[in-house]
Amino acid sequence: MGASGRLSSVLAALAFLLLPASLPVTVSAAADGYQVTGNRIVDSTGAPFIVKGADAVFGRFAGGDVNGYGLHNYQNAQRDLDNLQSQGVNLIRVSVAYVDYATGPLGPIEYLSELDQVVSWVTQRGMVMEVSQGESGFSTAVVDFVAMLAGRYAGNPLVWIKPDNEPNCVSGDLTYCGDWTYWQSSEQQFVQAIRAAGNTQPIVVNCIWWSFVCDQIASYPLGDPNLVYGAHRYGNGNATFDAAQAASCDALWANLTSSYPVIVDEVGLYNGMTSPSSWGAGFLDYATDWVRTRKGSGVIAFSDSWSDGNSMTDYTDGSWNDWGQTLITHFWSVSFR
Repeated sequence: MGASGRLSSVLAALAFLLLPASLPVTVSAAADGYQVTGNRIVDSTGAPFIVKGADAVFGRFAGGDVNGYGLHNYQNAQRDLDNLQSQGVNLIRVSVAYVDYATGPLGPIEYLSELDQVVSWVTQRGMVMEVSQGESGFSTAVVDFVAMLAGRYAGNPLVWIKPDNEPNCVSGDLTYCGDWTYWQSSEQQFVQAIRAAGNTQPIVVNCIWWSFVCDQIASYPLGDPNLVYGAHRYGNGNATFDAAQAASCDALWANLTSSYPVIVDEVGLYNGMTSPSSWGAGFLDYATDWVRTRKGSGVIAFSDSWSDGNSMTDYTDGSWNDWGQTLITHFWSVSFR
C-alpha cells in the first residue's frame, strides 16, 4: 500500500471514531416509519406504502464524476428534491459506495458530512431515503461500512439501507453474479450486520444477475422478516414493452408479490443500449397494473440527473425531459388509494 493508501485508511478509521451512535431524527420524520407485514410495506396505521421513487444526487457518493455531475447534483439537490416531491415522489434512492468513501476525492469525513446533509434534506421533506451501497464488491471492510451506515441512521425511521446493489455483478468476483448460494451467504452477512448495528428499518435486497432475477428467493432465505426485495429492469434496446417482456417480469420477480414485498428498485432507458420513452411508458403501465392488482410495492426510476439516456431532467435548469414526463404521467401521478 502506498502513502496515499495509508492516508486514506487513517482518514477512514478516524471517520469511524468520530461517528455518533446515530443521528437525531428530524422533527418532521414519521414517528414510526414503515415495516414489512407479510407481503406489504405498511405504515404505522397498517396502510400499504407504495413506493414512487427516483435515484437522485447521483455521482456525488457513487457512480463516478464526483466533482462534475456529482457536484452539480449535490449543489442542486434541494431544488431537485422539491421538484420530485411536487410530482408525487415519496422515496429517494441515493447511491453510495465503500470505495468512494474510503479512497475517493471527498475523503471519509467530508463524504459522511455531505451524506448526512442529503439524509436531512430528504427526510425533512417527509420522504424515505434508500441508502443504496454498491460498486465495492464483498469483503469485511464493505460489511463494516454498511454496518456503520446502519448504525449512523438507525434513529431515523425514514432511512432504509440497501447493502449491496446488483451483488457481484458490477464489482468484486463477477463469477458469482448468478450464484444463489454465494448470494445467500453474502446477503445474510449484510443483513445480520445491519441488525447488529441496532437498525430495525426495512432492508432493501437486490437479487442475482444484476437483480433482474429474483425467482429463487424462497429457496435461499435470509432469515429476516423485514426485507423488501428490489428487482431491476432496463429496456435493453427494445422500442416497446411487449407481452414477452411482461411474461419475463412475471416469472423473474412480479409473481413473488403473493408472498413477498417486491419493488422495482431500478428502471431506466439506457444500459449500454437505448430504449425510447415509449418502452418506459409501457413498462410503467405494466407496473401500475402490478401494484393495483397483484400487490406490487412500487417503482424507483433511474436517474434524476445524469450524463446518459437515463436522465429525467435538463442539466441546465432541472426541467423535466421526455423520460421525466413519462414517469410523471405513467406512474408518479397515479393514485393507488
